[in-house]
Amino acid sequence: LRIFDSQGRELAANNDRLAPGETPGPNSGNDGFDSFIPLQFLTSGTYYAGVSNWQHRSYNPVTGDNALMSDPNWLTGAYSL
Repeated sequence: LRIFDSQGRELAANNDRLAPGETPGPNSGNDGFDSFIPLQFLTSGTYYAGVSNWQHRSYNPVTGDNALMSDPNWLTGAYSL
């Protein structure tokens, strides 16, 4: 999970972190498998959430560059927001 401002600058990122009050699932370790970012927006504006597989964590949010080549296993998936 990555949060960007309107210019595509990354404000926060997380791979595995439990939300407050959440308990880890089986075999997930102390941090869980889901992503959580506690972020308070101090100014109004447009912000974007980027959701992807952890291997795809360095993509450019503006251009889409570094899209892990064309392997569909890394480019698609089911996510819940």
